[in-house]
Amino acid sequence: MVGNISILLFSFFFICIVTIYLFKKWPDLDVIDLYIIFVGLHFGLSPFIRGLHFGSDVIFDFRNSNPLALGLVFLHVLIILTFIRVFSLYLIPSIVNHLKIRHLIALWGQANKYIVLIICFWLILFQFISYYKYGIITYITPDDFERFGKHLPYWYTSMRTIYNVIAFCTFL
Repeated sequence: MVGNISILLFSFFFICIVTIYLFKKWPDLDVIDLYIIFVGLHFGLSPFIRGLHFGSDVIFDFRNSNPLALGLVFLHVLIILTFIRVFSLYLIPSIVNHLKIRHLIALWGQANKYIVLIICFWLILFQFISYYKYGIITYITPDDFERFGKHLPYWYTSMRTIYNVIAFCTFL
């Protein structure tokens, strides 16, 4: 029970830090700020939800965890995020303006919208082809790929390897 309470306290502290950081940096966010906010929310919200579960968790039983060890994990993440922020501000000041969200939105606004629309349409069409023609919904486990991967066409297996990267870059 002590472990759950300490997780609730540390994760709540993390959520408060992220909220203050967000309101402090809000009008002038950059990519590093978004990374810090998302990592902070991940280490704030996810442990908070797990800390509310006072039984044994699927992955780890937090009831009898050492509060000092849990606090050191949160402190470690906080130190890493602080180091990333300091590194980005003082060691690479020449590219800070290029990482601003407003600057990136202005650049992305100049992209050819028809090409982006075609790529989005193709990404959705590829998922439909994957399902209706080959019966593949999402990720193929290595065991399943070993079983039926030899029967898939080369263009399909090649496209599967770069599909996630294309989808990420397109929706970014």
